[in-house]
Amino acid sequence: MTIISKIALLSSGSIVSQLIPLAFTPLLTRVYSPEDFGLFAIYFSASSLIAVGGSLKYEQGIILSNNRAEISGFYYTSLLIGLASSIIVSGLFYLIPNRWVSTPYDFLVLLLFCASSIFIQSLTLLTLKLEATRDLAISKIVLTTTTVAFQFLIAVKFITMTGSGLILGAIVGNLACILFLLKVTSGKLHPLKSNGDHIRIMETIKSRTEYPLKILPAALLNSASTQIPVLGFASLFGTHFAGQFGLANRVMNIPSAFIGSSIGQIYLQQISKINRIQIISSNSHESSQSSYLL
Repeated sequence: MTIISKIALLSSGSIVSQLIPLAFTPLLTRVYSPEDFGLFAIYFSASSLIAVGGSLKYEQGIILSNNRAEISGFYYTSLLIGLASSIIVSGLFYLIPNRWVSTPYDFLVLLLFCASSIFIQSLTLLTLKLEATRDLAISKIVLTTTTVAFQFLIAVKFITMTGSGLILGAIVGNLACILFLLKVTSGKLHPLKSNGDHIRIMETIKSRTEYPLKILPAALLNSASTQIPVLGFASLFGTHFAGQFGLANRVMNIPSAFIGSSIGQIYLQQISKINRIQIISSNSHESSQSSYLL
């Protein structure tokens, strides 16, 4: 399959996955209030920031490694660090007084949202590495279809849960996507069961310190530029305004999601085939400096 055909296939999945929630947005706005969308925007922004930096960018090693042992090491490392980051950040949200994460239930919901987002990111890169482009396109449709279906179902069947229905629907969608990608990647990695696995993970962390030190700051700045305003608006003007901003921002970002993300993912897939990995790693500092400027 050529690069163009891969981009076309992945873009088609992105288009369908974006059109589904867009088509159901009028229905969702009838059963959910702006405050509900504001609460969802807050949790989504928090989970997006964690998804970008929670694994300290060690998931990049999945796509850049060229042997099964290294890929497995980076995969398990990114999941374990990501899970730990999700627990820490969710705990901070719970411990610091705020209006959005104030009960153990809120803490658990935020934890599931953050952790599932990180798992999807690592599984997506693993699927790209396996060149399962068709399955990756389908996973996007599975994610959005399940999310929208459960968001609407919760609002209709469980009226008392409408405040968190958008969030719970997104979590169910994430879990459905995770299960689908786990099925796609099943049997492709070394199992994590031997006594020496913790040594492999520590070696993986030490071998690629440039990921958290050089790539992570630029990635966090890039994500924060779009996610921090939502949290700021919610703090200053309330969830009603944050919901309107989040919904408008979601619609405005649809065109770039059609093609841009697909090209970026295929680019990552192709760059993993280059044998000059050390050259790429040695230039990561210069690349991160350029990202700061942008």
